[in-house]
Amino acid sequence: MKELKMENISYKSEVSLFHRWRIIDSIQDFTAIFNEQTIYGIVGALGSGGWLLSHLLCGRSNELFINNPSITIDGLPVNNALLQSLSCYVGEGVAEAPYKNLSRYPNYLSRRLNHIKTVSEHLRQGIKSTDNNISIHELANMFDLSGLDENNMKKGRINRPLEFQSGEVWRASLAIGMAYQKKLFCFPWLEPDYLLYTLSSHNCQYINLLKKNGASVIIPVSNVHYVKGLADEIIYLKKPEIMF
Repeated sequence: MKELKMENISYKSEVSLFHRWRIIDSIQDFTAIFNEQTIYGIVGALGSGGWLLSHLLCGRSNELFINNPSITIDGLPVNNALLQSLSCYVGEGVAEAPYKNLSRYPNYLSRRLNHIKTVSEHLRQGIKSTDNNISIHELANMFDLSGLDENNMKKGRINRPLEFQSGEVWRASLAIGMAYQKKLFCFPWLEPDYLLYTLSSHNCQYINLLKKNGASVIIPVSNVHYVKGLADEIIYLKKPEIMF
């Protein structure tokens, strides 16, 4: 993916994170071009479309089934399948390994019976399915994922499902996206609970790894100072309006 173009997008839909946080978000008359190897700060109030933009570009809109001429990648109209093949929804991971609700497998036995993969298993699957030249040890080192050599879920979060990662969930989802060679990493709305930790100076190094690897990164925030020194380009959204 070299260029993703959106023209005059007006849309309204529910967006969510971790099956816990949900709002109705809307975006108005949005036009932008996203290039490879670039970090974008999408600045606007909650409800002005930043979160929805990430949702759309990860192919998570049920209404975007057919080719959409308003959204193109390298000149070709997109659909959900194409967007999902290129994108990682940061925190939840990739479409090939959908994020599950914790209540569906509360213990180790239920996870085994339901074939719920650990982060390390997702990394191996991503590397294998895309013929990625990177190794799981390289990914674990790049994103500081703990416990790969322990092979014990009690001693390393990498040996647990993504849903059991606690604060490591952000780095783990980035690593999974890189294992699957994703080229578009879209953050959800992080404020207020996750913002300061996820965009801390320490964690920004992992976001810059994505850029170094050729990916585009979308980060919606309410104020430009949250992405100062991190984002290569800033895009401002219109104030939210009521849509009927």
